[in-house]
Amino acid sequence: MKITRRPAKDSDKAWVKEMHHESYHDVVVARWGVFDLVKADGYFNETWAAGGIDIVLSDDKPCGFVVIEKHPDHFRVQEIALRRAFWGQGIGTFLLREALDEADKKGVPVKLNVMPQNKALNLYKRLGFVECGSNDTHTFMERAAS
Repeated sequence: MKITRRPAKDSDKAWVKEMHHESYHDVVVARWGVFDLVKADGYFNETWAAGGIDIVLSDDKPCGFVVIEKHPDHFRVQEIALRRAFWGQGIGTFLLREALDEADKKGVPVKLNVMPQNKALNLYKRLGFVECGSNDTHTFMERAAS
């Protein structure tokens, strides 16, 4: 399996929105009991407007999207969203390791926020992220540069 990325284009917007909703649906329902489409659309619109979205390709087929902000003093994993059919194939791990390797070369930590109901929490811990705080909805995690 060959994993690549390309910048999202305007023609990708509807697909990315569908992916966004699909990837958050179960976690949101587990947390709040209902998936509010109006709120989900609002969160998606914020993500899209901020830009920096890359389409993730598995063997040249779109399978998800990723948003990783690269600041001078840290990287922030904003979102990694994959189609359900691609879960458990190591794609999320690949994307995170790619970001971790680049951050290590720059000597900066990688940060992220995750809902405790998200199964990706275990992946983050396996990759060396540690909890460094929380609020009502998210656990804050960081992996120091090595």
